[in-house]
Amino acid sequence: RVASPGQLDEPVALAPLPGTRQALGEVSRAAEERDVHPGMALGEALARCPSLELIPADPVREAELWEGLLGRLEGIGAAVESERAGEAFFAVEGLRGIHGGDVAGVLGAAREAAPAPVQIAAAPSRFAAFLAAGRGSRLPGALRGRSGEAIVAPRALRGFLAPFPVSALRSRLGGSDAEAGELIASLRRLGLATLGQLAALHADQLADRFGALGLRALHLARGEDTPLRPREPREELVAEIELAEGAAGPQLDRAVELAVDRLLASPARAGRTVLALRLSARLEGGGSWSVEQGLGRPSASAQTIGS
Repeated sequence: RVASPGQLDEPVALAPLPGTRQALGEVSRAAEERDVHPGMALGEALARCPSLELIPADPVREAELWEGLLGRLEGIGAAVESERAGEAFFAVEGLRGIHGGDVAGVLGAAREAAPAPVQIAAAPSRFAAFLAAGRGSRLPGALRGRSGEAIVAPRALRGFLAPFPVSALRSRLGGSDAEAGELIASLRRLGLATLGQLAALHADQLADRFGALGLRALHLARGEDTPLRPREPREELVAEIELAEGAAGPQLDRAVELAVDRLLASPARAGRTVLALRLSARLEGGGSWSVEQGLGRPSASAQTIGS
């Protein structure tokens, strides 16, 4: 199921998939504020936040919904960067002229393309936009546009970021979750509880003690970020096969072969090659399973794709 708008203001998380490590999937901002984060062991998460609500994961539906949303955003002219489902970033500068002449107009068009419960905000950096999107209705009027979406102007950026706890950096640092957690714990031990306190440090101090990860944290705390990397436009082809309950072994192998043959024979492919595959299954008892695989190089070979 999909989280309702009200749930996004509460501590919720995607439950572990059956048969996998008992670790959380994506979590809401309210859960992050309680030091619950993706990849955390389920038992530890519930100990930190007993009110945490678990939502059954459905990766197939998630991929379908997310791809549809990205397509609608691209339909308003946005060049979208999305490195993981649930988060998308795009520059507004080139879109103002076709959506009312200002940022609020662009956000209004984005809201039409991505209605609630999607959270939308504008800011000079990804990190600031990420934080603002989760707090739109709780921000002062000076930080909201005419449609109610959060808008953080460049002159207000440092002041907006300053009060946030350093734990807000966890999902933005890159590297492993363990490395991010260790850095945040070390900053706290040094008395650096907020992004404002972190931003006041000299870069050499962070680099000497924490290396590249410390510098990344400093840049984020100051509202600095790398350029956006919009995804290349792409088209998806789909082939489906219905299997009897309990199908296994050679039956599954044959089903994959048939699905590949149907995919390559589709008139919509029009002779083009395939760059990546997503193999998904909707389960009889509910939920789904999905795995993605790049091919390394474009191919239209059934043998290459099926292997």
